[in-house]
Amino acid sequence: MRRAVLMLALLACFPFAGIASPEQDYHNGNALYRKGDYAGAVQAWKSVLASGAEDWRLEYNLGNAYYKQKVPGQAVLHYERALRLNPKDDRIRQNLEYITLQLKDRFPAPAEGAAGRLLGSLYDLLSVRDTAAAFLIIFLLLQILWTVYLLRGDPGLRAALTLASSLLLAVLLILGPLLAVKLYRAHAVEYGVLLAPTATAKSAPQGDATDLFVAHEGTKMRLWEKVEGWQRVSLPNGLTGFLPLDAFEKI
Repeated sequence: MRRAVLMLALLACFPFAGIASPEQDYHNGNALYRKGDYAGAVQAWKSVLASGAEDWRLEYNLGNAYYKQKVPGQAVLHYERALRLNPKDDRIRQNLEYITLQLKDRFPAPAEGAAGRLLGSLYDLLSVRDTAAAFLIIFLLLQILWTVYLLRGDPGLRAALTLASSLLLAVLLILGPLLAVKLYRAHAVEYGVLLAPTATAKSAPQGDATDLFVAHEGTKMRLWEKVEGWQRVSLPNGLTGFLPLDAFEKI
């Protein structure tokens, strides 16, 4: 009797004893992955996601595990989510590029000039937060330089301040549009990944509408408006049509 009472007291003190924490699930997933149990690893890491966690390493691991199981749609989806959370990591980008080359639907990147490649590299290098922080810091520095310029009358100092201000203003004119594009894409532009093996895009949001094109698993597409269980999507080559909502998942 005393032992039963003691057990009840312990359960009252530790009501979640024996229930795995998100951290435990994450490490369990790592262990299962190392053993080659990729499905078990996915299940463990999915439990971490279900707890509300958001971490690029978790998404990256899921991408690797799905790739090992030859599920390209889910692999691309989680690599894309990892890249969204950590755009600076080359491993994510390389894995995503590698699996994209193996997909049935492949879309060549548009040709870019030197300026376009430079802006593209800068865009990929900085996250929205980094871009906003850099813009704010440079803007404040510019204000300080102009304040010093107005307070000091030394011609040599004023010349140096003018040069420095011009350089900072040039950087600001690059970061401003870059930040605007990033904010727009982060809040107004949505992308999804096709998870079904194949899906036929329709000319209208209904099953008996005209077939427009067939997309295959792993294809990334831009998402537009939703209409009664359908969503208008567009591919990188410009093709546009309606797909059922259960054919893809938003990044």
